[in-house]
Amino acid sequence: MDSCHSLLSCSDLDYVKIGKLLGVGGVKAVYHAQWKGLDVALSVLNNHKYESDFLSGMQNIKEFQQNPFTIQAIGFCFEEKMYLSEFHRNGDASTLEKVLRTKAQDGIHLRFKLCYNYVQILTSLHHARFTNGSSMPPKVLCDSNNLDKLLSQLLFTDDLSLVLNDMDALPTVGIGGIKCGHKPLKGNFVAPEQRWNSSEEYDDALMMGYDEKTDIWKVPSVCSHFLDSMKGREAVEDELKPIHEQCHHTNPKKRPTAFEILTYYENVRKLVEKISLMD
Repeated sequence: MDSCHSLLSCSDLDYVKIGKLLGVGGVKAVYHAQWKGLDVALSVLNNHKYESDFLSGMQNIKEFQQNPFTIQAIGFCFEEKMYLSEFHRNGDASTLEKVLRTKAQDGIHLRFKLCYNYVQILTSLHHARFTNGSSMPPKVLCDSNNLDKLLSQLLFTDDLSLVLNDMDALPTVGIGGIKCGHKPLKGNFVAPEQRWNSSEEYDDALMMGYDEKTDIWKVPSVCSHFLDSMKGREAVEDELKPIHEQCHHTNPKKRPTAFEILTYYENVRKLVEKISLMD
């Protein structure tokens, strides 16, 4: 929002005018709406079976209100199972090519900025702190079992940065780790420890938990998607190769942290700036 305003409550929803349906999933429906002339996004519980997921998402958004890398709320109504958040007209990151092909500033610099933004989001989830300064336990971005699903969790801001929008499935890592659902996960996009590596029928009780290093495994694939076939991509990917190879270590303990990747990316930005100046 352009100006500060206290968070709205249930009584303020009388002034909300609901418009076009933007998207609907198993947990919630999202509408383009207006509150006193301001464009907002209205999220409403879509299936009471997933009420706990929806409320968890609301609580996560509220908890991360001071985080610049997550969606900013405008108001909450826990009683009615709905909330208002900022409206981003560019949509989610799955619209990458559609949005960027109309932008004069599209190039390797902007594409790498998206890689950087994504790691900033992970860093904010894995290394968050409470208001008293103590470290929060890491949260895992569970709604990311394939690239399309992950991209749908991210929104493009007007300045073409990324923010995390869907915060329904962000389990906190504790003793024994977490599991992203109770069904077998397949494919190379998810980390090895997330897959059922047995010839026997899947048994959730025997599936071991894991931690935030599953998010790290996916970083190279996400960044490669953002870089696409842009001029200068090969030079940038050569610079990223050492850290990305570490991200794909089969032993999750040997993968870098999100903060370590961010630090590495910061150094690569200097090369990207030089490439951009040569265009």
